[in-house]
Amino acid sequence: ALSNTVEGQKQDEDGIRLYDSAKFSEALAAFKEATKIRPQDAHAHFMQGMSEARLQLYKEAVESFKRAVRIKPAWPDAQFRLGIVSHVTGRRVLAIDAYTSLVKLKSPLANVLYRVIEEKNGVTAGTSVGDDVWSYGEKPRAVVEKASAPAPENIATPKEVIPVPQPAVAGPNLSDIYR
Repeated sequence: ALSNTVEGQKQDEDGIRLYDSAKFSEALAAFKEATKIRPQDAHAHFMQGMSEARLQLYKEAVESFKRAVRIKPAWPDAQFRLGIVSHVTGRRVLAIDAYTSLVKLKSPLANVLYRVIEEKNGVTAGTSVGDDVWSYGEKPRAVVEKASAPAPENIATPKEVIPVPQPAVAGPNLSDIYR
């Protein structure tokens, strides 16, 4: 069991090095290996989702972020990424669930996600959010700072304000988000 832990950690570290070098396909392979070795490693699933998002494998990214959240539900970054990818791929209920979880966690990322999903044009094909949304540090501070004013205390329920994005025929092209 110890060798699996060490090997899984090595795969995770290799994956981060490759991700930081923009070698997303290789990073994805490393994170997939890490999650096979250590299936309960939320960070490895999270980084697998980040790699998949960079490679425009959005459906796979949703599943990876869901696994990370299932393992570590109180992790705001994982909830936030799940909410963003769910929103841009048209999975409205999942985006609302992620938003609700962030509110319960009292995370400032709840305000950020709220602002993204309430905009009429939101984060959809051709819209750029910027790399700060897809950093994997403790908190995407640049994004949090952009959401200057806090959302009002009496926020309408997301059911009332979240538009359902209409994906393109061939599926959303979100490459601008991941540059």
